[in-house]
Amino acid sequence: MLVADEELRLCESCLTVQPAAEFRLRFAGRDTRLGQCRACHNAAERERRAARRVQRDHAQIGKFANALKRAPRRDTAELLCQAMTQQFGGLVGFASAWVAQGKWACDSRPGGKRALDFFRAVAHLVELCSASVPDLEDLTDDDLERAFRDQMQRLIVAHPELAIEAAEQLGWQVTPN
Repeated sequence: MLVADEELRLCESCLTVQPAAEFRLRFAGRDTRLGQCRACHNAAERERRAARRVQRDHAQIGKFANALKRAPRRDTAELLCQAMTQQFGGLVGFASAWVAQGKWACDSRPGGKRALDFFRAVAHLVELCSASVPDLEDLTDDDLERAFRDQMQRLIVAHPELAIEAAEQLGWQVTPN
């Protein structure tokens, strides 16, 4: 309920008339107020922060793609991928950011330098990963078993939470040592 002597203002964004108390002060200690109501101001700030996050993610993925393009060995590429996976909150976050970067690079200027750099990084990553995979027909059963065991140990050390989840899905009881 509005009091008769309460000052009313028009929000420039939503075009509603609201009490002056619903508008933020422009500066602390002064009586001047913003032209947007609190709800519109908060929504605009959320959009601004989301846009800055996207910009920051594009910049980080761009740096990653450039470093990946120049990675001399597979282990360097693995370290880069691990760092980015941690930075983006897991594999899903990293993959989402990587796909978004590819779309953004292609949409911003099809055939441009960003798109070319992105695909060079992808091609170099594929090249590094495929060059180190041995032909399975050339391995003996013992070599194959040893390679599989080593790879599983590296995976468990890098991501113990996946091992615990897999064990629980199998119905095994996991106890810490």
